[in-house]
Amino acid sequence: MDDVVTIARAELGSAVSIDADRLAEAVAEPLRREADREAYPGTVPKAAALLLAMLRLRPFGPGNARVALLATVVFLNRNALDLEADDDELIALVAVAATGELTVLQTAAALERFVTRLSPAPDDDR
Repeated sequence: MDDVVTIARAELGSAVSIDADRLAEAVAEPLRREADREAYPGTVPKAAALLLAMLRLRPFGPGNARVALLATVVFLNRNALDLEADDDELIALVAVAATGELTVLQTAAALERFVTRLSPAPDDDR
């Protein structure tokens, strides 16, 4: 949650209004379980769940969509993935997702078109 707040402050300014309860709910969504199973198995579905939850719950008000997309990219990066897309493609995806008309699986499929694997740094021994 702290990482998303940092992203929001960097993008929207230090005085950004934050609804901490909505933010906590949004960042918890990718980890949700149903009947003792992951609701969103896989990294890209989890990223889609995060994006949709942040768009739906709007923890930051104005500028929320930018923060939602950036948080989604950071989530993917931390899982060795990235999005390779034009700004217009990402803006269109976020705009459609923000309408609430896409399911998590539809959003994951849309993200999957742009997902690439990050290569480890040359001196990385992993």
